Amino acid sequence: MDEVTSSKYLSVIEKSCRKYFMHDNHDVDFNFLKIDGTFSKNIIGSKLIPNSNNFKLIYKKPRTHALPEDSSFKSFEYLYEKFKGNS
Repeated sequence: MDEVTSSKYLSVIEKSCRKYFMHDNHDVDFNFLKIDGTFSKNIIGSKLIPNSNNFKLIYKKPRTHALPEDSSFKSFEYLYEKFKGNS
């Protein structure tokens, strides 16, 4: 997923999340060649951070599941908790 799309998803999650937000992503930069010949860049997991005024990081840990072909990617699980009263 590209950086623009990921950021839009995060914006929706920040508004709709009630308690916890967990995501599982890699920390590898990718550039995707789109059909129109332009490039699209992803956002790495450690930069996909919800607003710190509303969320706190509970943990970041190495991913506990993976496909064999993903073994060359550094991947992590992230868990954030939304502060009470920020629904």
